[in-house]
Amino acid sequence: MREIKFKGRREFDRKWVYGFYANWNGESVIYDWKTRHVYRVIPETVAQYIGCKTQYGKEIYDGGKIKIYIEMIDEAGVDISGTKYYEVKWENGFWCWILDNGEMIRGRIIE
Repeated sequence: MREIKFKGRREFDRKWVYGFYANWNGESVIYDWKTRHVYRVIPETVAQYIGCKTQYGKEIYDGGKIKIYIEMIDEAGVDISGTKYYEVKWENGFWCWILDNGEMIRGRIIE
């Protein structure tokens, strides 16, 4: 089962807070499990954990960026391998990478 967790930047100091998200009386808030406090957060910064971590153990959140090295040869035989940053999107139970051209590459979390 995928862990349900959110992050958002606190309104008063813009530091990240992690935990349970709610819209409470019109305010975007996150209950931080570690401190047991409720913090008002900036709504535009709220993102949900997609259930995956990087190879270094860093959690990946919807809307975040991931760095990927891809080895690729184009149709003309030119090596276009390299490292790029891609946006991560969680959609209908799938995580996706958003490519430069807007195309989505879908993946699935296997438990």
